[in-house]
Amino acid sequence: MKAPRFIASAGIISAATLASRVLGLAREMMAARLFGVGPVWDAFALAFQMPNLFRRLFGEGALSAAFLPVFSEALAKRTATEAFRFMSAVLTLLAVLLSGVALLAWAGTYALPSLVSPAEAWKASLFCRLLRIMLPYLPLICLVALVSSILHCFKHFALPALASVMLNVCWIGGFWVAVKVGGGDEERQVTIVAWSIVVGGVLELLMQIPALRAHGVRYRPNLDHRDPGVREVLRLMGPTVFGLAVVQINLVLDSVIAEALVPGDGAVSALYFGNRLMQFPLALIGIAIAQAVFPYFAERAAHGDTAGLREQVGQALRIVLFGALPASVGLVVLTTPIIELFLQWGKFSAQYTERTAWVVICYSLGVWAYCGNHVLTRAFYSLKDTRTPVRIGAWNVVLNVAMNLVLVWPLREAGLALATALSSVVNLVALCLLLERRVGEWAWRPIARTGALSLAASLAMGGACLGLLWALGAGGAGVAWRALRVAGPLGVGAAVYFGAAALLRMPEVALLFGGFLRAAPAALGGGGGGDGTTTGTPGSDGKA
Repeated sequence: MKAPRFIASAGIISAATLASRVLGLAREMMAARLFGVGPVWDAFALAFQMPNLFRRLFGEGALSAAFLPVFSEALAKRTATEAFRFMSAVLTLLAVLLSGVALLAWAGTYALPSLVSPAEAWKASLFCRLLRIMLPYLPLICLVALVSSILHCFKHFALPALASVMLNVCWIGGFWVAVKVGGGDEERQVTIVAWSIVVGGVLELLMQIPALRAHGVRYRPNLDHRDPGVREVLRLMGPTVFGLAVVQINLVLDSVIAEALVPGDGAVSALYFGNRLMQFPLALIGIAIAQAVFPYFAERAAHGDTAGLREQVGQALRIVLFGALPASVGLVVLTTPIIELFLQWGKFSAQYTERTAWVVICYSLGVWAYCGNHVLTRAFYSLKDTRTPVRIGAWNVVLNVAMNLVLVWPLREAGLALATALSSVVNLVALCLLLERRVGEWAWRPIARTGALSLAASLAMGGACLGLLWALGAGGAGVAWRALRVAGPLGVGAAVYFGAAALLRMPEVALLFGGFLRAAPAALGGGGGGDGTTTGTPGSDGKA
C-alpha cells in the first residue's frame, strides 16, 4: 500500500519538531535547575501565557484556520498578483491589530499590582514586569504562524517547523546568560530569560524570508479590508476566534484555579512542566500530522472531492492512533524516570518530581484524543466550517471547568490535568460524529481495528518497559544511571511495539516507514516540500 503524501510531510515536521523538543527538554532542565517550582517561575509561566494565548488564537488558531483554505483557493482560482495582494492585506492588518493589543496590555500592567492584596503584590509586580518585556513577542509570533501557513500552502514544511528550534536556541542562550551575569538574583535571571524570548521571535520571523522569496511570494503593505479574500477570512475567523478564546481562556483558568485552590506554591509550575512533557508526543504526532495534512484537506475541499477528503481523514486518524496510543502508555509508565533525568536537578526536588509526575500521568491518558482533535478540527476548517468545532468546544469548556472544580479538591493540580484529558475524549467523539454528517459514513472498521491493535501492542510495550525498570532497580542518582532508566525502556518498548504491530500485520507500519523514507530526500533536497516538489500551487501535485 502506497503511503499518503501527507505522511512524508509529517515526517519533515516531526524531524524538525524532534530537534525542537530535544532543545525544549534542555530548556526545561535549565529552568527547573535554576528556578525550581516556586513563585518566580510561577510569575514567568503566567506572563508567558498571554503572548502564547494570542499565538494559539490568532497565529496557529483562528487566523491560520481561516486563512489557509482561502489562500489555497486564491492560488488555484485567482492570478498570482491578486492572491499576493490578498495575502499582504491579511499580514498588514494582523500586524496593526496585534501591535495595538500589545500596547493596550502594556498600559494595563501598570494598574494590576494595585488591585491585589499586599501579600501578593511582589509576585504581581514581577508578573507585570515580565509581561511588559514579552509583549513584543505577541505580534511577532502570530506573524510567524501566518507566514508558516503561507509556506504550507506551497507544501513547504521544513523552515516553518524549524522556527521553534530557533526560539529554543535563544531561550537556552537566555538561561546561559542569566547564569553568567545574573549573580544568583532570580528576578534578574528571569528577566534575562524573558528578553531572550523576544529575540527568538524576531529571528523566527526573519528566517522564513528566504523560503518566501524562493516561492515567489511578494509582500506589499496593504490595509485594504475590502478584498473578497479578506472578507472571507474575517467571516470564517469570527466563530473560531470566539471558540478558541473560550478554550484558551479555559487553559488560563487552569492556572488560576491551581494558584487559587491548591494550597502553597508550585501548582502552576507543576502544571507548566507537566504540560511541557505532554506536549512532546503531541507535537511529534498530533500537531505534525495535522499541520501536514491540512493543506491536502484544503486542496480536496477546494476541488469538491468529499470522498477523497473522507478517505484522507480516516488515514490520518489511523496514523494518529498508531502513534499516539503507545505514546500515552509510554508516558504513564516512564513519567518518573523521565522527570528524574530531565528535571530533578538543582532546586527541583524529589517532592516536585512526584507532583509533576501525577500531572503528566493524568495528561497522558488523553494524548491520543488531543492528537485526534487537531486532525478533525482541520478537516472542518478545510470545509470552511468554523462554527461546528466552536460549538463543540464551547460545551466542552463548560464540561472541563466543571470537572476542574470537582477534581481539584481530591487530586490537587493533577485533577486539572485529568479533567483536560477526559474532556478531550468527549470532544473527539463529538467531532467524529458531526464530521461524518458532512463527509459521509466513516470506514469505521479499519479505524477501530487500528485502535484495538495499537492498544494491544501498547500494553505489551508498557509491560516490557515496567519489567525492565523493575530489573534495573532504583539504582543511583548519577546522570548515566538516570539516562539508562529512560533510554533502556524506550529502546525495548519501541522494539516490542513495532514487533507486535508487525506480527499483528498492521498496515500502518509500512505506511509510516514508507512515508518517512520519502521525507528524507524532500527535506534534504532544498525545496522543503513535503511531497518532494517545489511547485507553487497547492493543486499541482495531483491526488494525495
